[in-house]
Amino acid sequence: MKKLLLMALGLALLSGCPTASAPENSSENVVENTANNNAMNTNKTANENTADMRKDKELKAYSDSSMAADERIKAINEYVEGVEKRLPVGESEGTDATLKRTETDISKDSFEDITEEKWAKMHTYMDGDTLKRLKVYSTEGEKKTEEFYFNGENIIYGFIETDGMGKKGDDSEANGDKFYFGTEGLFAMVKADGTKVDAASEEFKKYKDKLPKEAKAFRSVK
Repeated sequence: MKKLLLMALGLALLSGCPTASAPENSSENVVENTANNNAMNTNKTANENTADMRKDKELKAYSDSSMAADERIKAINEYVEGVEKRLPVGESEGTDATLKRTETDISKDSFEDITEEKWAKMHTYMDGDTLKRLKVYSTEGEKKTEEFYFNGENIIYGFIETDGMGKKGDDSEANGDKFYFGTEGLFAMVKADGTKVDAASEEFKKYKDKLPKEAKAFRSVK
């Protein structure tokens, strides 16, 4: 009888004890954390794949001369827009999210061996040690500017504006002639009014020879 009373008392005490809380790393939490990690990894992979696809498109637009010209132009425009989104705003010299801008004064006779035009200064835009864009400004009294965009070591796009002075970053109202480059050199030229220049014309041939030489000379300035 005594043993039965003791057993009953023990059961009563056990039934009155609060239920122990589930540890933080319970199976439910582990499943939830795993799902969150998988989602993050999926998003990261998707972003990386998108970046790789965009890069592949840019490289194809540059290297594949059999690709339709309009498709190449579209891909290069997308590349240029991506660079412009990273340009510093106002007088900012750049942050981790933007390209770093450096200003260099140019002697007006610096490039007389490749062009008759006179230039006063140049802005370069760097992504770490990689040059993405440069812009040269005319001497006082002139308003013309030239811009060059690079993909690695290669010039991929040029932009000449007759009234580009005072504009440092992306400008939606910028209006000028556009030049598209591939491994074969200049493959398309589009005037400010949107008309394409015939590749057999003297104007086209002039810029096909002139702009790569200028881009090479400008980027060599330290």
